[in-house]
Amino acid sequence: MKTHPLAIFLSRVAVALHRLDRRWADSQLSRFWRWWLAQLVQLLPVRLRALLCREAGRALYRWREGDFQQRLDVPGVEPMSWRSWRPAETAATRPDPPGIGSHWLLVPAAQVLSRRLNLPLAAAPRLREVLAFEIDRQTPFRPGDVVFDHRLLSRDQASGKLIVELVVLPVSMLETAIAALPGLSLDGVDVAGDDGSPWGLNLLPPERRRRSPDPARRANLILTMACVLLAGASLLTVRENRRQALEGLGRRVDSVREEAAQVAALREQLALAIDGAGFLEGAQAGQPARIEVLADITRRVPDGTWLERLSISDGRLSLVALGEDAAGLVGALQDSPWLRQVALGGTVQADRRAGRDRFTISALLVASSTHPPAPQQLQRAYGDAVR
Repeated sequence: MKTHPLAIFLSRVAVALHRLDRRWADSQLSRFWRWWLAQLVQLLPVRLRALLCREAGRALYRWREGDFQQRLDVPGVEPMSWRSWRPAETAATRPDPPGIGSHWLLVPAAQVLSRRLNLPLAAAPRLREVLAFEIDRQTPFRPGDVVFDHRLLSRDQASGKLIVELVVLPVSMLETAIAALPGLSLDGVDVAGDDGSPWGLNLLPPERRRRSPDPARRANLILTMACVLLAGASLLTVRENRRQALEGLGRRVDSVREEAAQVAALREQLALAIDGAGFLEGAQAGQPARIEVLADITRRVPDGTWLERLSISDGRLSLVALGEDAAGLVGALQDSPWLRQVALGGTVQADRRAGRDRFTISALLVASSTHPPAPQQLQRAYGDAVR
């Protein structure tokens, strides 16, 4: 029959966990941990100590003088004496006394075979497998004919030696002892010393041990559920905080976007204003200074001629004058460096009251390629024109 891969995997996991448990139980750190916890427990008040350290006791059974005997060991209670016990008084017919959580069978030390072995320290991680190979060499039995366990006597780091006591019990004796206890599920089989105290072994194979309910399982389950709920609440809180932070960041982005839009509008208005100012500045820079044009015209107009109106707009000059010689004034203005295409506009009209002719002259301004004159030059030009 082919074994399912899952069963093989679970068996390997069980072996690995059992190996780790044995390594932990045999380690110096485990002994220190148990001693340290015991010292801490002694510092607690009596009631709190009883509440936290409610260890389940165990019922011990042994065969002595043709009769089964039972003794109850309850933590915190004076050990009871051995009393006669009939196999009919099983858990099915008689409930366990309060505080009893396991049942152990004690076999006499004369029924087991023990050997003290000196093993290398490197054998500690796989000690049970090494001891299974040592059964053929150290005992007259085969590994399949006995059940075994061991006690770690000493561990010498300096010499690299591990002193272990191998204890074996024939399977036939184990089956005979278990058959004498019908209806009783055992948690372990230990060896009783000469004084009747257990050695601290468990010769019962793991697959035949009773699975006792763990009194702390419910508390561990509640604590696990509480941890899961707290972890879920923490994740939800973190998620809500992130959501609120994201909403706040979105509002800040919208505010900055609005400010950026306002800045862009102001920048566009500024660019338009700069373009307009540049256009006006360029337009003015391409024309001569008005004061230069006026100064030049003032010098060229003869004394008998009066100007009624003079306007400059879009690079054109127009003036209305009263004088005796319109053609002479046109010729004088044509010599101006600021004017070109000087011509009479319309007809020359006689003004009888003034005794002179009224005429209109138009011209185009010449683009200026030089910088505007200094204020002293303009004052000098006006002074010459006035004189």
